Amino acid sequence: MKHSEQPEETEIFAWTPRRVSSGKLVWLTHYWYVRRYTNVEPKHKWIVENTYTQWEYFVKKMSNDYKQY
Repeated sequence: MKHSEQPEETEIFAWTPRRVSSGKLVWLTHYWYVRRYTNVEPKHKWIVENTYTQWEYFVKKMSNDYKQY
């Protein structure tokens, strides 16, 4: 049985260059940090972490590619 909790979505300002999950660099702009906890059993806790640029986050929210459990 698989279930997940709501993802934690945080908008962060990049003062130093940061590489997001797609491989792009962001600097002196905002990016999104998304952390999702996924459990298969109570003793197994998986954390899925992704970072997105503003545009990537917008596109994922508008498309069905962003899976909100």
